[in-house]
Amino acid sequence: MMLMSSDGLSLSLEGEAVRLESFEISGYEIKPQLGRASGSLGAVLHSITLGQREIKIEGYISAELEKNRRTLAKICTQDKPFFIVDGDYRLEAVASYGPELSCQRRFLNKLLKFTLIAKTIAPLWQSKSDKTYIFGNRGGVSSPEESLRVINEGDSAVGFVLEVQMRTSADGIMIAKEGENIDIQRAFSFGDTVIIDTRRGKKGIMLVSAETGETTDIIDTASLGSTFFELEVGENVFSYAVRNGISTMTFRYTPCYLR
Repeated sequence: MMLMSSDGLSLSLEGEAVRLESFEISGYEIKPQLGRASGSLGAVLHSITLGQREIKIEGYISAELEKNRRTLAKICTQDKPFFIVDGDYRLEAVASYGPELSCQRRFLNKLLKFTLIAKTIAPLWQSKSDKTYIFGNRGGVSSPEESLRVINEGDSAVGFVLEVQMRTSADGIMIAKEGENIDIQRAFSFGDTVIIDTRRGKKGIMLVSAETGETTDIIDTASLGSTFFELEVGENVFSYAVRNGISTMTFRYTPCYLR
């Protein structure tokens, strides 16, 4: 089933009151990063990024015209993106214009056509639900046998949220993967929760204090050289250090798909 949603509002596009007529989405905008090749011929491809996609949705409102027209407009004009949901997948988008509305005289007050033009925030479809991995009783410096293994089921590298819940006090936390690490150098109390977010546009390190319940930005306690690395496609193997302490580590991420 296809629907649109944003900030608690939702509008089904496959019901009796609102009916989807067509859904069009452009291909990925491909942006190659090219460098100068040695010699005089050609260039070197360093990487490829995917840009925006254009979306066009057309449909009809056949019942509760005023209510559904207002819901459609509200979804598209929030101060945040809205989601187009297609079965188990969702696409994050923002409207380029407010909904275009039209009706024929013979259908006046009975049938209202709408057209919505939008563009994607991120070009890949996301899973509707997050994937979660929980690792309990992790402390000290990990051995190879104690490595944390997280599988990215999607088609693209994505950021993740790591929650480290302190089961004792500790003198610092470090998480590492393939030569990159996030090393937080400060003391923590029993019950504190550290939230490490490596998602694009949301990167940060926060502390939820067990004593006060307050949330504080502690990114300045990360050591020089720390990087907000992502989950690559397939299996990701992490090492860790919880200095002089024990914790529970919870990884959460949203798979993204090429479709």
